[in-house]
Amino acid sequence: MKGKLIPIILIMMFFTACGQTSEIVSPTPAHMSTASPTQAPTQTAEPTPLPTLENAAPEIIELSDQTISDGDNFGQIKLSNHVMDSDHDASRIRWNVSGNEELRMRLVGSILLVSPPSMDWAGSESLHFEACDPEGACDAVNLNFTVVAENDAPIITVSDQVFLPNELFPAITLSEAATDEDHPAEELSWNISSDSDFEIEVSAGVAQISHPDPDWRGSEIVDFEACDPEAACSSKGVKFWVMDDTNVESSVTYVGNAGFLISAGDKKIIIDALFNGIPPGYAPPEEVTNAILNGEPPFDGLDIILATHNHEDHFSNGLVRQALENHPEAVFVSSYEAVATIPSAEDYHDRIVPINIDRGGRWAEIVHDIGLEALHISHGGGVLNLGFIITVGGQRYFHTGDISTNDVNINYFQNYGLPEKNIAVAFLPHFMLIEEDDHPLVLEGFAAKYLIPMHFAYTTPRPNYGLMETYFPDAVVFREELESWTLP
Repeated sequence: MKGKLIPIILIMMFFTACGQTSEIVSPTPAHMSTASPTQAPTQTAEPTPLPTLENAAPEIIELSDQTISDGDNFGQIKLSNHVMDSDHDASRIRWNVSGNEELRMRLVGSILLVSPPSMDWAGSESLHFEACDPEGACDAVNLNFTVVAENDAPIITVSDQVFLPNELFPAITLSEAATDEDHPAEELSWNISSDSDFEIEVSAGVAQISHPDPDWRGSEIVDFEACDPEAACSSKGVKFWVMDDTNVESSVTYVGNAGFLISAGDKKIIIDALFNGIPPGYAPPEEVTNAILNGEPPFDGLDIILATHNHEDHFSNGLVRQALENHPEAVFVSSYEAVATIPSAEDYHDRIVPINIDRGGRWAEIVHDIGLEALHISHGGGVLNLGFIITVGGQRYFHTGDISTNDVNINYFQNYGLPEKNIAVAFLPHFMLIEEDDHPLVLEGFAAKYLIPMHFAYTTPRPNYGLMETYFPDAVVFREELESWTLP
């Protein structure tokens, strides 16, 4: 036995020296074949590679059909909120929306705006939404945008009325007192009433309201109700306010260019007084602007801030924003173009009033017991310019803004009833007092008691003061900032 073990031990020692495993393997049974000592060892198989991850397509989520009534608009769709992609951020997804024939679409950033082609359009269109990632993987969905024709109630357009003593209430043409998407104005029926002593007479489509006592002063509400033939009705209470006879002390302070402060008792209004000054030379002194912003006298306690239009020599959105923050009671009124440039903020957004009117249009409201009217006064160049009528302290003021005398004639102002408005003070561009061709418009279109020329630079070029005062010797001509004039 010892002689047989020695060769086996020698063989094991040989394999160990050659680097082979030293594991002892039990002898192979005789009936199983074994590899010969000269056969190459079996090779180990290569590992199987892991599968490559494929780019996943984006998924459109939470988009659904939309249905509105005619006259309404579809809600904004923020597309970045309606896609999921495991491989890419939503900002890298490219959207394509198609399929519209009549509906209007506009993409602003990632916000899609869809609107009907007109206020009275009704119908339905299917829009195809496709969202694709940078590698070209896409998802798509079809959505129906439907506008249902419904009968809408009329919209009453009569505004609050402000009158000076002894002024008659104007006749109200009812065909112009409401709008209706579904019916012509002549088909509307009206009911006009008041709990006061007002006398109301409606004849041939015209309403005449009056008070039997000519010495009556105060304010009352007149209720207007308009109904269409399908019994859809709307109502509105309109204030009729006759100011008392007591004229408070009133003054005008010059800020610069077309900017002024109107003070009447404890009421204060600035108009076109917050601006940067473009072109050069029109900028107000910094100390004047700071006095307005900080509420220093005489600019303390502002009630209303007005801007006639969105031009830098009349309006600065940054300065108006600061003024609204520093004057917590002040209300800003201007064109929708100017208002749209002011950043919204919770502490003053409800004190901003945008106005959008067409040629011949009128807007009116009572703000802080001050009567405001805005008229469409052509500027030229497409910008909306508002002429403001301000009734306060028993006086009425008219500011033309930037009027284009090539586009506005005497009849235009007469149609607005300006000659009958008993305007005490008119602020108008200085060239209207210099150019003889404009004099009839001044004398017959405004018919104001006092004229204050405006829209000239602090520095150069200076207007022809002498010629203005020659043609209109009673004109109130300011030459320096913060110069003030008290109404007689």
